Amino acid sequence: MLSDNNEKYILEAKNITKHFPGVLALDNVNFNLKPGEIHALVGENGAGKSTLIKILCGVYTKDSGDIYFNGHNVKINDVASARRLGIAFVPQEIELMDGLNVAENIYIGRYPSKFGFIKWRELKKQTDDIKKLFGGAIEGLDNSMLAEDLSVANKQIIEILRVLALDMKVLCLDEPTSSLTADETDRLFKLLKELKNKGISIIYVSHRMEEIFQIADRVTIFKDGKFVKTSNISDITVSEVINSMIGRELNLLVKMDRTKNISDEIVLEVNNFNLKGKFSNISFNLRKGEILGWFGLIGSGRSEVAEAIFGIEKASGTVKVFGKEFEANSPKISINEKIGLAPEDRHTQGLVLTLDINNNINLPVFDKISKFGLVNNAVAKKQTIKFVNELNIKTPSIYTIVDSLSGGNKQKVSIGKWLNANAQILIFDEPTKGIDVGSKNEIYKLIRTLADAGKSIIFISSELPEIVNLCDRILVFREGKIQKELINSEKITEHDVFKYAIKS
Repeated sequence: MLSDNNEKYILEAKNITKHFPGVLALDNVNFNLKPGEIHALVGENGAGKSTLIKILCGVYTKDSGDIYFNGHNVKINDVASARRLGIAFVPQEIELMDGLNVAENIYIGRYPSKFGFIKWRELKKQTDDIKKLFGGAIEGLDNSMLAEDLSVANKQIIEILRVLALDMKVLCLDEPTSSLTADETDRLFKLLKELKNKGISIIYVSHRMEEIFQIADRVTIFKDGKFVKTSNISDITVSEVINSMIGRELNLLVKMDRTKNISDEIVLEVNNFNLKGKFSNISFNLRKGEILGWFGLIGSGRSEVAEAIFGIEKASGTVKVFGKEFEANSPKISINEKIGLAPEDRHTQGLVLTLDINNNINLPVFDKISKFGLVNNAVAKKQTIKFVNELNIKTPSIYTIVDSLSGGNKQKVSIGKWLNANAQILIFDEPTKGIDVGSKNEIYKLIRTLADAGKSIIFISSELPEIVNLCDRILVFREGKIQKELINSEKITEHDVFKYAIKS
């Protein structure tokens, strides 16, 4: 059966509905994609964007509705059937095999072989050829490097390269730039435009409005699992997109009132902190009630310093908490010192996605609410309900599996875990990555509220507007060192911060 549209579309979704336990993820939504266009799909977390593209790519199956490919009604029951049509998916969550190298991950399941033996020389050539498409964005990414040794940014690049190595007609990208530098993003956009010129169609999911208006031809907006509208990007403004997404006006990143609750008390003092190959001579302090911003490009060492303070890696130097020196040898010791870390990669390091909200929020305190190995479930439930309500975590139940939550709600669960542990020093590494504009605003207000209540915050971000508008003081990292300390004020600009993060 042919689609009844008057315009030729390569891909259409009509009246798609999808349920998850306790959640109506998609409610009779529509979407279409033209040949050789970049079509942005936007909405708050939980709006249904990722669910739709996962249905189109065979990761999920729809409950009802129709999918048309080149005008023909098609059945997409799994990833293989989608790829046979020419539809491929680059997920937001990184799904590499840590024990395999770069080349093996890019061509996994499709190695060149003869008589059952892999042709390693040909595999290397194929990998080199596909890497050339990215140019300088992947310099230093050797084919033999194991995935487990790659940075988050390089892992994301491998995910993209793996899909580009397929002969696809439709490419679905879910937050592809979330871990890329500005230069890497520019190179990706150049590549996407080349693919578009060759007739490849791209569905582009992102929360970054500036990216959407830079790269997309059209935009479709979802809200609460429902289709709102589709518009040519030239016929709509950023404000109109945001208002359609959230149904309300947002004053994003208004400079917040600082310093009024910052104490002279130093709660964290780090001196001459060193970790070979990662960072050197790091010294700083953090005061009670302060939001200390850390800015730096990928590879600057900022995340590695945070992990060392939390005890994930062992560094030399001294760390004092509330005036008392301690050795950050393990996360357990740091947790006992009331330090909490919400890491950049919340999916693999910050949360246990296969467990429910109740278990995740109580992870740091199970030993305190247990007796003879038995957890006091009543206490655990009471604490979870408290933080679900305080943090406005949108969920049908405290027993909902965390993996089914939106990105913003996952981040709130990660924060709730440390509030439950009564952490006084909170380290947030890229806390708004992959989160929609409405949820970002909630996170900003939450962090400011925590600081006003006397918590001390280290806020690590690649987003300059966040650093400049939210933080009381800013440390700029470059090449494993603190290059500059800036006392924030109305006079500090994004340019003032960025110039210290790059080589002059």
